Amino acid sequence: RKKKEEKETKTWSCLYRIIDPEEIRETIKEAFIMDKEANIKALIEFLPEIKRGSRCNTVKALQTILARYGWYSDKIDGSAGPNTISGIKLLQTALNLDADGVVGSATWTKLLLG
Repeated sequence: RKKKEEKETKTWSCLYRIIDPEEIRETIKEAFIMDKEANIKALIEFLPEIKRGSRCNTVKALQTILARYGWYSDKIDGSAGPNTISGIKLLQTALNLDADGVVGSATWTKLLLG
């Protein structure tokens, strides 16, 4: 068993000299950037629908985005109240979407991919 472990250690040590870990990280990073649209689409599937009464950190992030564009000036608290919904409707209008005040996949897609 000890010889097998020593052999595996030597093998990994040799591979480490051949394959630079930093190069692997850069390759993965480049692959992500090259396929950014597909990665964002995959992420959108996991984003929650935001509507009146929603409470979560994603609402906080959305409130921050809305505030950056001047569509929200209330406290960033993670709670989708009337002012957040008004900001969402302004955002949806600016993105040429149906201004229903609900952030679903269509709004997330337009917001994140343009």
